[in-house]
Amino acid sequence: MVRFAVKQWMRREPGILAGGYGLAAPRRTSWRLLQEAELYPELHLDPLEVRLWRELRRLGDCLEVRYPRQEIGAEDKLEQLLFPGLEVQRLEEDSFIVRANGEVRYYTFSTLKQRPGKMLREILRFWREREEKSSISKNF
Repeated sequence: MVRFAVKQWMRREPGILAGGYGLAAPRRTSWRLLQEAELYPELHLDPLEVRLWRELRRLGDCLEVRYPRQEIGAEDKLEQLLFPGLEVQRLEEDSFIVRANGEVRYYTFSTLKQRPGKMLREILRFWREREEKSSISKNF
């Protein structure tokens, strides 16, 4: 057992928004994720989801993180990440889709684990290209 003595509580500014979710049970997270999170559900991302979320946030703010229940438990898995012009949706335990401007790509978390750099570059390129297509078509 480890006992901590807190000398002083500090308020985090800006605070973490609930994002429509409530705490179901005590949850562990990392200090870095606690500092980066803007929405409470972001604290529940597993390490691979965090990697994907961090890379996607380089191009746009995360608008929504969706889980199956409003009180997120340890057994709950991410359902969806929503960014401007991009949606990541879990299909099954290991697979997810990335949707941008009406086009869809399929991926697996196991491939993300094996080749994270390559897959993340591919997803970011896919997103950028769809955004460029969208802006070009809006100009005509």
